[in-house]
Amino acid sequence: MTDMGDRMLTGFAALNAADVQDSLTGENRHAWIDHFCASLNRIIVGRSAQAVLDAGNLPEQAGVVVAPVWAWLEPKIDMGRKSRNNATGETLLMPVRYDYPEGPVLLVTESRSVAWTAQGLGNEENGTMGLSVGTGYSPQTENLDLTGTNHVHLLPQRKVEKVLRTLAADGEAASWEMRMGLESMVVNAVAYAVRSVSFDVMGSNAHDDIQRDAGVLDDAGRQKVIDRMLLGEDSAQGRVAYMIDRCVKPSVFIKVDPLKYVVTDLRRSAEEEIRKQIRDPRIGRKIRAMRRAMPDIHLNDFIDVYRERYPGDNLSWRRAVSALTADRDVMAGAMPLPGWDDDDRPSSGTAPYMWAAA
Repeated sequence: MTDMGDRMLTGFAALNAADVQDSLTGENRHAWIDHFCASLNRIIVGRSAQAVLDAGNLPEQAGVVVAPVWAWLEPKIDMGRKSRNNATGETLLMPVRYDYPEGPVLLVTESRSVAWTAQGLGNEENGTMGLSVGTGYSPQTENLDLTGTNHVHLLPQRKVEKVLRTLAADGEAASWEMRMGLESMVVNAVAYAVRSVSFDVMGSNAHDDIQRDAGVLDDAGRQKVIDRMLLGEDSAQGRVAYMIDRCVKPSVFIKVDPLKYVVTDLRRSAEEEIRKQIRDPRIGRKIRAMRRAMPDIHLNDFIDVYRERYPGDNLSWRRAVSALTADRDVMAGAMPLPGWDDDDRPSSGTAPYMWAAA
């Protein structure tokens, strides 16, 4: 693992959403956001380099320029306590994403100009940098002049390919390091979501059980959700990998900072995975809320009323049963549905039970 990867993991392990405002870098930035954006920088650059390789037909000679991914600016929208240094009262710097038509990894074979934009958190800037083929060495990312001319040194094709492959490999490593670095936040998100889903499914009468962590999932069930979010399942990526894919897009942090985005996304994903684990349909919360308001009518009549009120949900008999029988014990054989009797049986003859996989 690279030094940056070690710092990434250490940073995530030490920080969480509750105390991050008290942990700052010497550059007046949130430490967590700084770590996250540094690793995301490697991923974005790596994928840009891989795209250049995938395009093929590398020139016999070219300069390789890696343009900056982040501008660190004061936000121009209200972000509450998160935007202030509690010790000094200063406004903290937040990441604003640079965007280039070709991506941040550029091949230069002749002098040209490259347009860029930077937009986010109320900031909006744009400009053009010049890239001029010349002698000497190409400037490092931090030394690029985004509003002036930069002299770029030409490399032979084999060295160009080596540079691109190194950047691409580093981006892949950073993606894996980020997934593992987010583990503690995934654990917290799952714990939060278990409580939320438990109160929804089990009701307020189960408050003491839920407070004792005897909610809809036991420890083994929670770990299964955590592993699925981090590592995926079978050939499918996990939720964290999909979130990283979204974070790579230039527009994702225009209105929100990375910390808030990640916390919100992980909590939403954790809840969806928990509902999947207990076989609760996506609209289960809405079904149960409406059922509590009309507990005495037969199931078929309830479904008719629900369909009339929410026609876009296309509620089926099976999904209604799944929502109304969702419970903490996913290994249960069958549970009778309250308010159902033999007159409610559909013509298919399906029993009014939610059957869990053995």
